[in-house]
Amino acid sequence: MRQRFAFAVLFGATALAVGAVPAFTADSGTIAGTVTAAAPPAPCIQLSTTSLDFGTAPFGPPQVLRVGISGAITFTNCSTAVSSFGIAGTDAAGPAGPWTLTDGWRICDGRLNRYGLLWFDVPEGFNGDTLSTTPKTLTHYRAPANTLEQTFNPGEADAFRFSIYMPCAGSNGAGETYSFSIGLTATVA
Repeated sequence: MRQRFAFAVLFGATALAVGAVPAFTADSGTIAGTVTAAAPPAPCIQLSTTSLDFGTAPFGPPQVLRVGISGAITFTNCSTAVSSFGIAGTDAAGPAGPWTLTDGWRICDGRLNRYGLLWFDVPEGFNGDTLSTTPKTLTHYRAPANTLEQTFNPGEADAFRFSIYMPCAGSNGAGETYSFSIGLTATVA
């Protein structure tokens, strides 16, 4: 009986040894994985119009504010992300020579060939800020609480008007048409 038992143990050990061999010589496989990183949201601004015409306005006598008001222009954040808008103006160009866009120019102080631009939020009528050749962050009031905001949510739109402050009498360009630009730059916040 001992011999049978020894033979069974030897036979079992041999069977295990033979059965384990394929595990050491098994085949292998590879799984290839890919992922595409989403592009960041692109900044986007949509304007209801791309031109302003202030008509004909007189030069300003000293200490008198001269203001022309444009029609409303709607700015829309067409990005899928919260964005901010930078806004800046340019010097005005005309045949007789330029007018310098002067930040804070609202009253003719006797200096010649300077002019000012102001933007404000409508329909609320809240004062915005004067424009300069250096971009500023466009702020607006968000209803219903009318909180002052520096960003626009995706799809959010707001309307703005612009005022022009004419140069002092004696400046270049009497009777001539002057042109300038107001530039906007959208940035994903």
